[in-house]
Amino acid sequence: MTSNALRGAIDSGKPFRLRSGDGAVIEVPTRDHAFLNPTGRLIVVFTNDDGARVLDVALVTATNRPIFLVTAIDLNRLR
Repeated sequence: MTSNALRGAIDSGKPFRLRSGDGAVIEVPTRDHAFLNPTGRLIVVFTNDDGARVLDVALVTATNRPIFLVTAIDLNRLR
């Protein structure tokens, strides 16, 4: 993964997930939860319990947005 691709995911402002080379999935709920260091080599993801994960960008294998399923009941509530 490139730092530009991660920067795009962060700047989109939409929640996304990072997948690391070891298969771990890290949730990024808002743009305030993730930062790239100035060189673009590291990404820091902050958790809601005041923790943080630091990953080498080269070890991030994918980003994807969560899929939200909408049921007929949900559609009725939106009307």
